Amino acid sequence: MIKEQGEDAPVAYWIFSANDVLTMNDDGDEVYYSEEITGKVLTEVHEGDYIFEQIAECIEDEINRITLTSAN
Repeated sequence: MIKEQGEDAPVAYWIFSANDVLTMNDDGDEVYYSEEITGKVLTEVHEGDYIFEQIAECIEDEINRITLTSAN
């Protein structure tokens, strides 16, 4: 990809780790989960299409917004 697009090409990326697998309890405290649950959650997020569909939709929305703004 670097050879094709260059070292300074724009990029967007997301990294989720065990620190992101949490909920908040009724007292507002962070609740973390076991390594087993965390691993399953991150695997499901990684293998799911929903995230990729949402990112593709966001990219399309931004293309439309920017090209419409640039046209004016």
